[in-house]
Amino acid sequence: MSLNDLYQLPKAELNDFLRQFYAEARKHDGSLYTRNGLISLRYGLQKHFSKMCDCDIVSDREFSSSSELFSSVLVSMKKQGKGDTQHKQPLSSDDFNKLYTSNVLSTSDPVGLQNKVFVDIMMYSCNPGGVNLRDMKKSDFQILTDSAGLRYVSVVDKQTKNHQGQNDDLGQQDRMYQLPGNPKCPVLSFEKYISKLNSEMDCFWQKPATKTATEETECWYEKFPVGVNTLGRKMKTLSVEANLSAIYTNHCLRATCITARRKWF
Repeated sequence: MSLNDLYQLPKAELNDFLRQFYAEARKHDGSLYTRNGLISLRYGLQKHFSKMCDCDIVSDREFSSSSELFSSVLVSMKKQGKGDTQHKQPLSSDDFNKLYTSNVLSTSDPVGLQNKVFVDIMMYSCNPGGVNLRDMKKSDFQILTDSAGLRYVSVVDKQTKNHQGQNDDLGQQDRMYQLPGNPKCPVLSFEKYISKLNSEMDCFWQKPATKTATEETECWYEKFPVGVNTLGRKMKTLSVEANLSAIYTNHCLRATCITARRKWF
């Protein structure tokens, strides 16, 4: 059944289809999804059907039975050992240095600059309230200066954004600080990335332009968001491209200790 066929189904029939889909969902190699993987898959479907069919396959009462089955599948996956997030080992110091000195994080081209900012943000857990990566916006971030005169990137607190100059007492968690004199300074990379994004959209992860870009080129990115799958496997891709000793996931960046991270620079 094609997607177009699914769009035409009455909600009751779409609910039946989803019941079967949740029960039989597998990866391309036939293996089971992890719990978080299946949840992410359902989240993507929810957004897609909301946009295309104006229905919520999670909350609408017509989909209550498929939602109940989805919950049962998660319980079953946990019993099979698929309930825990895998591969959260932090980057080794050797791999960290190898990654940061490789061309895949070069700030002189659109792809490398985006990779560098992605790694920086994930390393410093500068994630706006756990928002899905695809949903991150330019307006989610701000650059501030602390009482010691050091600049840092943080997430805009929608509830306290009118008190941005009074947030030193909130602690330094989730602040991405500048590294004065260091060419790998995450704040400098962030500022450059923001300045090169397409001004016609607020999406933070924009598709790198395919045409050749120079430092003088005003815009390095297209008016089109990066795909959710591309973002989800970003660190796996970088691990291969930088020839690291292990295939790391995005979660591995979060698991890397801030203290060790600063020492490795």
